[in-house]
Amino acid sequence: MSVLGYLKNMVVEEIPEPVPAPVAAIPKPQIVSVTPEDIDPAIRKLLEQEIQVAAHPAYSQFLTISNSMAAVIADDTTRFRATLAALAPQKVSVTDILLDVDECIQALDKKEREAAAASAKTRQTRIGAKESELKTALANRARLEQELAKCHQDCARLEAEISEETRKIADTEAQFAAAIATYRKELNERKSQISSLGKV
Repeated sequence: MSVLGYLKNMVVEEIPEPVPAPVAAIPKPQIVSVTPEDIDPAIRKLLEQEIQVAAHPAYSQFLTISNSMAAVIADDTTRFRATLAALAPQKVSVTDILLDVDECIQALDKKEREAAAASAKTRQTRIGAKESELKTALANRARLEQELAKCHQDCARLEAEISEETRKIADTEAQFAAAIATYRKELNERKSQISSLGKV
């Protein structure tokens, strides 16, 4: 078969399209667990100061007296009873104190909502743009990985095709070389025969 002939009869295998690589998800924030012992004293003090502003006089008086007794009476229950007894002449009842505590709890709930909103705003300000940039970078990486996979496939296909074509060309060259050598030999032999006839 001629060189043109086998080139016309070449069959190129189809390479399947690469499957797009999945885009990695943005890492979820770690959940930090803080025990009561781990709380920053400065944060605790600031929070208590802000919340106690909401307390009515009854709970404020209760805290003041109870804290003043803490060095002498370590047990909470005993100290609270002594505090209530000290407040009795001032007509401060348990109900009054509990109402004030409820006010503090409501103020604490409000503070929690404010803190959550402030945290969300801070998160958006500090990492919102970075999250968007990360999404873009991850998408680009997935695209580049897909292109790289396609490039690997193309390289493998081209290397195989080059190897096959090189083999076919070498085979054709060898065929031509063998045919030329054989024909040259035949011509030289005939030349010798014809030349010998002319000497008779």
